[in-house]
Amino acid sequence: MDNKYVISISGTQKIDDEISTQNVMTEAEYTEIDGKQIIKYKEFVSDDEEGDSVIDIEITIENGIITLQKGVAGSEGMMIFEKEKLHTSVYISEVLPITVNVFTHGICNEISVDGGRLEIEYVVDFDGTFETENHIVIILKKTEEKKDV
Repeated sequence: MDNKYVISISGTQKIDDEISTQNVMTEAEYTEIDGKQIIKYKEFVSDDEEGDSVIDIEITIENGIITLQKGVAGSEGMMIFEKEKLHTSVYISEVLPITVNVFTHGICNEISVDGGRLEIEYVVDFDGTFETENHIVIILKKTEEKKDV
């Protein structure tokens, strides 16, 4: 079974009255194992001081709960999204780990082996110092199989 996809991620973040948007498109893998949906892709980070780096990202969807892990086994941070629930996670910043509280307002998951869309609306409270309103749209498209001529 071919599990190669293209993933498009559009994220919007609002802090006070300032809105920023980030868009990413890259290759991804998608699998379903024992009722879990798993999306894996690599995030490329450009840093002027330390050079470019690559971070592995894994999104797991199971029973309405979405876990986003950065790095090997979440070593770069992890966030948990569950509709109308608050989850506390740790975000690894360039300076030190920060405790973040994530409250998810809405989840719409239409992802399958054929591709689809995942949408998450949530608020992040950074260690009680400030909040951000966030909206992520993930579109997964299956790549076409190349046929030998």
